[in-house]
Amino acid sequence: MDKYRLRRAILDAALDLEPAPVTVDDLERYPLLRMAAVPRQTVAAEAANLADHGYLRNLRPTREPAYRLTPQGRDQITQDAELQEFVWGEIAL
Repeated sequence: MDKYRLRRAILDAALDLEPAPVTVDDLERYPLLRMAAVPRQTVAAEAANLADHGYLRNLRPTREPAYRLTPQGRDQITQDAELQEFVWGEIAL
């Protein structure tokens, strides 16, 4: 799974699991990520990367992260705003 599909899968998981915040454990159990056998460290790194770019918000920055979708993240996954290259790759160009 390339990094753009992984980022979209993480945002999609966060949307599907709302209103609950999602942890890396939740993301690992998300069917698309489980089927693709994405390593935990890769999922954790990309979730943190999405949070750093404002697509997710980390509700527990000092402990095991728990993420919630931001309006910017929701707009990307529902395609209600201009697609961002960071999430969509070349599709957005």
